[in-house]
Parts: sequence; structure tokens; C-alpha cells
Amino acid sequence: MDLISPFTGVAVDRFGCRIVAFSGGLTIIASVFSASLAQSLPVFIFLYGVGTGCGVGLMYSPAVIIIAKYFKRRHSVANGIVVSGAGFGILSLGPISHTIINLFGWRGYLRIYGAMVVCLTLLTLLYRPYDDFHKYNSQNDINSNVKSIEMLLDNERTTNEDFNNSSKESDELHSEKKTKKKLVDWTIWKSAPFIVYVGSIILVALGFSVPMIHLVRFARDLNISSSDASLLVTYEGIGAVLGRLSFGLFATIKSLKPTILYYVGVIMTGVPMFIAAQITTYAELSVYIVSYGYFLGAIVSLQAVVLRQLVGNDKLAQALGWSMGLMAPVVVIGGPIAGFLHDSTGSYKWGFYFGGISIIFAAIVMSFLPCALRYDAQKNSNHQVIVRIEEPAANNESGLALKSTNLTNEEDKLNEENTEL
Repeated sequence: MDLISPFTGVAVDRFGCRIVAFSGGLTIIASVFSASLAQSLPVFIFLYGVGTGCGVGLMYSPAVIIIAKYFKRRHSVANGIVVSGAGFGILSLGPISHTIINLFGWRGYLRIYGAMVVCLTLLTLLYRPYDDFHKYNSQNDINSNVKSIEMLLDNERTTNEDFNNSSKESDELHSEKKTKKKLVDWTIWKSAPFIVYVGSIILVALGFSVPMIHLVRFARDLNISSSDASLLVTYEGIGAVLGRLSFGLFATIKSLKPTILYYVGVIMTGVPMFIAAQITTYAELSVYIVSYGYFLGAIVSLQAVVLRQLVGNDKLAQALGWSMGLMAPVVVIGGPIAGFLHDSTGSYKWGFYFGGISIIFAAIVMSFLPCALRYDAQKNSNHQVIVRIEEPAANNESGLALKSTNLTNEEDKLNEENTEL
């Protein structure tokens, strides 16, 4: 899912959230139904793993980006509600999937799952672009006053004709700039805050996958039954839902900045891993996994909110795509490293130490964000000074042009008076 995210960000900028999300739904449907007919394991892994993963990647980013288009003041709350759906999925789909597989087999389950995705794909058609909605309302307001506007235009027709010609030229220049816009916006990599954020999230991805992958095996090593160990995933889902909703709400408080809350989430995801390495009872492990899901939910919930503050709304799609795309290979190697440490030492505690250290380093990298913000602000201020130095020359030229036009108008008036005399 994450590996295709850079492509998804570019596609959203080019085609919009609705088309990309709808195509992702179609990809999931085709992959799931094809996988239900697979006769070999490699074919099944390719169809269900790769195909469904690509489809989910095409659907996730547009769902997050369309929220940023419509919500400004309550963006964090809306985003927290949207991403908490994954937590609800963890809580509900596990028991539902188990029941369906017992009744209809795994092939039947995949077909039923595909039918559910059909409903989800139809919902993506409701991703109405904000610009179209805004233009529609603006057009209604314009039509209500069109008669009065036409009367004013008739009184100053010659002046407006000149204005329309200049506006057409500016529109043509603006359209040429749009056509010349590159497919991939590389300018986000000139943003120091974005680079700091990407470095931090890569280290987070290296560490947070350890409990997710090795949780059940870690519980089994503590002589916990398989049924009780499987419930830990449900506890993690409960913590994730609460964390994503609550941190989205906390971010609306003026005294609590989203970047600070995100930093707290990173710290509180990494530090408890050192404590988890010493856990010996089921109760302690249950408390840890709920807190893990809760604070990891802060990272997931505030990811788009923080990126929007760092790069702006126009660059959010590709910034989110790049950050998630660079997370993908790191998530893949984090789990095997912890597994290797277990095989070498005979204990999972060293894997948890590894995960905790990587996330603590992510917090250290994130602490450089204020410096990066000051650097960008200083760079932008220097650029504005250069632009202001160039403005007087242009203003002088325009002033001379205005003076010349005024002189010609005065000469015309004098000529008219002479002819009347």
C-alpha cells in the first residue's frame, strides 16, 4: 500500500481524488475476485497481496487529501475520524472474517469481501472536488446580479474592453504555466521542515512494526494461550481508535500545536518499548498494547495535519505520497531485524529494544523541526527582499506609461476644444 503512495500523490494532483480512489476500488475488486480463483500459492500472493495492496494505496491517500480540501479549522478532528476507520476495521473484521470463512471457506470469503468493496467503491464517487463546489456556488451568486453588472459594464465599455484584453493575456500566461507544470513536484524537497519530517517518520516506521509483527509470538513465549494472545490484536485496535479520535480533537485546542502532539506520540510510542521488553504477565502486556495503539494513533491521525502545516495544502498530496512511500521498505525490514535478534538471542526483548531505540532517534530528528522552520522562514524573507528591490523599476516603468497616457488624453481634449471653437 505505502510503496505506491508516491504515484498516488502525483495521480491525485493530475486527475483528482475521485478518479484515483474509484480506480483503486476497481483494482481491489478485480484482485480479490481473481485471487478467489487462484490454484497456486504464488498466484494467490501476487493477486491478493500485490493487487489488493496497490488498490488500497490508491484509495487511502485520496480519502485523507479530500478531507484537507474541505476542512480548515476542524481538519484534525475530521482526519482523526477518517483514519479511525482502520481501528474499527481491526475490531470488527477479525471476528466477521473468521465466521465467514467457517461458513463459506476462504474462496467464498474473498468474494463476499469483494462485494463489500463494491459498495465502498461507489461511495468514492461522492468525492466531489472542492473547486467545482466553490465555482458552482460562486456562479449562482453571479447569475443573481448579472443584470446590474451588465448595466455597469455598458457605462464603461471601452475601459472594460482594455481590461478584458489584459485579463485574457494574464489567463493565457497562467494556463501556459499550468501546462508547463511538471508532473512530479520536486520543490517539496527544498523544504527543510519536510526533510526533517521524512527522516523522522522513516525511523518511526523502522521501530513501530516490531510489536505489530511479533506480538502474538512474544505472548506465546510468555506461556500465554493462543486465544488470549489473539485478543491482544483487538486491544491494540481499541487503543488505536481512541488515540486517533482523541489526538484529532486535542489538535483543535489553540494551546496544543499538532507538531507538539505528534512529537509526544512519537516519544510515547518508543519509550514504553523498553518497558515491554521486561513484561512477564498477560495483564502487563495488555496494558502495554493498548497504550501502544493509543499513541501510535496520534502519529497516524496527525500525519496529514502536520504535513499540511509544513508544505501547504497544494503540495499535501505529493508530500503525503513521498512520506508514505519511503516508509514502505523500512517497515518491511523492521520486522525481520527483530526476528533475527530473537533467533540470535532466544528472546524478543532485544527486538523491542531495537524498536524503541529507532523511535527515540526519530524523536531526536523531529526535535530539529523548529530549526528547519526558522531556516525556511529566513530563506523566504531573503527572497522577498530581492523581489521588493526589483519592484521599483517595474513601478517606474508603469508610472511613465500612465503619465504618457494622461498626456495624450489631455492633448486630445485640447484638440476637441479647439475644433469646437
